[in-house]
Amino acid sequence: MAGDWMKVEKNTPDKPEVFAIADALCIDPDAVFGKCFRVWGWFDSNTTNGKANGVSVSKNLIDRLVSVHGFADAMLSVGWLVEDGTGVAASNFERHNGETAKKRALTAKRVAKHSEKTNANANATLTHDALPREEKRREDISKPKGLDSVLPKKGTQLPDGFKPNDTGTRYAEDRNIDTEVEIESFCNWHKAKGTLMKDWQAAWRTWCDKAQQFQAKGGKGASESFFERDQRSKADRISQFTGQAPRPAGNVINVTPSAKMIGGAK
Repeated sequence: MAGDWMKVEKNTPDKPEVFAIADALCIDPDAVFGKCFRVWGWFDSNTTNGKANGVSVSKNLIDRLVSVHGFADAMLSVGWLVEDGTGVAASNFERHNGETAKKRALTAKRVAKHSEKTNANANATLTHDALPREEKRREDISKPKGLDSVLPKKGTQLPDGFKPNDTGTRYAEDRNIDTEVEIESFCNWHKAKGTLMKDWQAAWRTWCDKAQQFQAKGGKGASESFFERDQRSKADRISQFTGQAPRPAGNVINVTPSAKMIGGAK
């Protein structure tokens, strides 16, 4: 015996095959479903693969089983029974009947219950002790676990005693940059501005690139730091704006608009 229960889909009473058998035999569709269930139950209890071992299952046996003449032929016409030359057998037996089908059904049921329970627990966790919307504050909302790994890394200030690593030192040498001159300006510049960087070694390499660009534009050479060149460049721009020659370092530049600027002189 395969067991004391069977797997039956809940929409089976409404399937077209049920109504086709009912029309062919002129009986109620609910009666058809009940008699089909009777036939399937007999096969489930007396066979292992939809066939009775060593016994020929005839159409007359099926008809007597449900007390309706022609019921076996009606089931054959909709494909719910098959003929194999020695008699009739249940079609798709392993899909709905037998221990294998029952194990699959039980497993699917357990998985569905487990998923339902897991989802319910997850929802309960999310809603437990939830505050009204107006009482929520940003600092009270906990950051989900593992979020640090996907959030962007925040920048940090220049660490004390910063020095370029071996890669940064070679990077400066390859560009004819005097590391001792530039590193002091680099540190003073960023500490004064309170700059935040994610990668200070990368920032140093960028500084070297800009220093090289200043040299290529006719700077005073490696003895002049990027900071000094930047200050000189600003003085040059102020000179162009005011019409006055750049003043030596330490002197105050007169930024009063000249006659040339206001259109008084040609």
